[in-house]
Amino acid sequence: MDEQIFESEELSSKNSNKKEKKDRKFKTYQNLLMYLKRKKIENSGKVATFLLDTYVNSPLEKRDGEFVLIFKHDLELAGILDKKEKFEDWRDLMIKRGILNWRVRPNDYQFINNKNYFAPSESLTTYINKEKISSSTVATMDDVGKLKSEVDELKIALKETNRKIEKVAEFVLHQNPPDTPERKQIVVDNIDDLPKALELLAQQRKQIDKNIQETGKMFN
Repeated sequence: MDEQIFESEELSSKNSNKKEKKDRKFKTYQNLLMYLKRKKIENSGKVATFLLDTYVNSPLEKRDGEFVLIFKHDLELAGILDKKEKFEDWRDLMIKRGILNWRVRPNDYQFINNKNYFAPSESLTTYINKEKISSSTVATMDDVGKLKSEVDELKIALKETNRKIEKVAEFVLHQNPPDTPERKQIVVDNIDDLPKALELLAQQRKQIDKNIQETGKMFN
């Protein structure tokens, strides 16, 4: 019964975390949408979604520091431009309105290699950072839950391994008495090399027999 209550509370907590994440992400999106509308950017909703996704989730191969590669086909896939519209017009407007920073200018000697790299402006960075924080916070909480499950499984496996080691030690010492804590530790310490364990047990047995003859005690 207690386990069912715990699972119910854990599920409720996960659902609550997902809702908080969704609420935070939507709030960030809404704020960015209003910002883009104030800047008079067409397709503001699609542009907001595209910018957040681009600067939060772009793979490493498209990144160079704060700069990310953006091509016309990216905008077409996002529904921001059609095939007839010019990428250059959209690019120039985003730079002029202070939303994106261009890595190069047409007269730059590295223009060809860098013309599609753009960084978020200081204003846009504010929204992107909020999106990153909301995403990473919930991801971290999910990771904690996953890690807890892995640790619990590891504890169970470790407990079972220790039980098996104890059984092996008991069997070995039953065949090679006496069964003492010291001799059990020899087996445990050499569980991966039982021939060595048996050799050490034999050596200790000789010492025990000698001690008994000389002092009447197994150990000095």
